[in-house]
Amino acid sequence: MGGGGSSITIPDEIKNMLKITYTGSGDFLVTNLNADGSVGDMTSFHLEGVPSTGASTPNSALVPTPATPRTYTVQPRDTLMRLAKRFGVTLNALIAANSLRDPNLIRVGQALIIPAK
Repeated sequence: MGGGGSSITIPDEIKNMLKITYTGSGDFLVTNLNADGSVGDMTSFHLEGVPSTGASTPNSALVPTPATPRTYTVQPRDTLMRLAKRFGVTLNALIAANSLRDPNLIRVGQALIIPAK
């Protein structure tokens, strides 16, 4: 391979569900965030050729920490598409955050998780 850099593309549907922390010397920690904001599974990986930050503490500023999801109570005439547009999230992210089997079926009074942007 040439001397170009490499990048990782994270789909919009999941990028607000992950926290990626650079721990130094090419080591990264990936934390899955559950829809309720709690910490889920964790894994780590190493990338060769990533320089050390020279800092004595891990550097998590390389990847921003996602904002906390919020909840919304369904009102009359709400649809998932309208809510996705209103809160600036994708329809698929809204469906995934709420584990909806039938996205056409939401009820007035139902609490929905609005994923972080």
